[in-house]
Amino acid sequence: MNYAREIILASERERKDLIAFEEEMPNKTLGDRVYACQNLNESAAEINIAKLFVLYLSKERDVTNEIHRIFALNHQTEKSLFLVQQIQSEYRDIVYSALDLIKRLKQPLAIPYIQEIFNLEDTELSKHIIDALGAMVDPMAVKMIVSALETQDEDLLHFTIKVLSHRSGDVGWQTFRKLLEHEDRKIRREAAFAIAVRRDKASARSMVKAIDAESDQETKHALITYAGMIPGKQLLLPLLVMATHDPNHKTRLLASRALYRIQGIVPTKDFFKLRNVKDPDIRAEVVSRLGQFGIEEENQKRFIREELAKATTL
Repeated sequence: MNYAREIILASERERKDLIAFEEEMPNKTLGDRVYACQNLNESAAEINIAKLFVLYLSKERDVTNEIHRIFALNHQTEKSLFLVQQIQSEYRDIVYSALDLIKRLKQPLAIPYIQEIFNLEDTELSKHIIDALGAMVDPMAVKMIVSALETQDEDLLHFTIKVLSHRSGDVGWQTFRKLLEHEDRKIRREAAFAIAVRRDKASARSMVKAIDAESDQETKHALITYAGMIPGKQLLLPLLVMATHDPNHKTRLLASRALYRIQGIVPTKDFFKLRNVKDPDIRAEVVSRLGQFGIEEENQKRFIREELAKATTL
């Protein structure tokens, strides 16, 4: 496709120059094309930004990588204003490429223009938009991404959760709580990870509930692993029960590993409170883990000595 004829320009007088540039580029060496990227990137003139965009649209790997490397180094405002015009194009290659470069610039000034074309019914376009917005530190960008959680398209929903997973400073774990009950296990798993990476102890109860309700074994194992990232004491006893009594060997192993991670975060006293559980297997596990992690409080040392002294089973 001859992109130079379709790129939106403020001045049509520059069109011939852009077309001529596109036509001569295939005859240049790779080194010449890469050098052209570097040279054009130094200018804020629309025609030079347009030529750089033409090179990007060629999708030549080395050229694309070079533009990714240098694009955000200068003239960010001028480039953003050029690119937001391109997202109005009727050609998807141009729109998607413009959004990809907008992501590189991370300029919030593009958000109002992106909002004009944001439509959850168009799932492919929405993915590119959410990807671009995910790079911007701006509350409006976050709000637009969160709104995509209402989509009925499972692939778009999964992609949106992944983008929001990395915005822990902007989006709380409660945003993903209802998604732990989603009918698609892929969504449940991604939502659980998004919750876990926030490491909010208030989310522990919801994670326990999700693990108990999970019917898919593979997803349950993922949730148990993620649980080890949450410093919530409410997870200790459920994981102890799984580690000692679950009939599935992998479940027991993963629960045990998750416990080790949590024990290194929660206060020893929270774990010590489980010493009086009626189940002897759980009590033994508590004693063992207290000993492995080391204890400093005298009452905990005394408890272990007394338990070992009165023990009647291995």
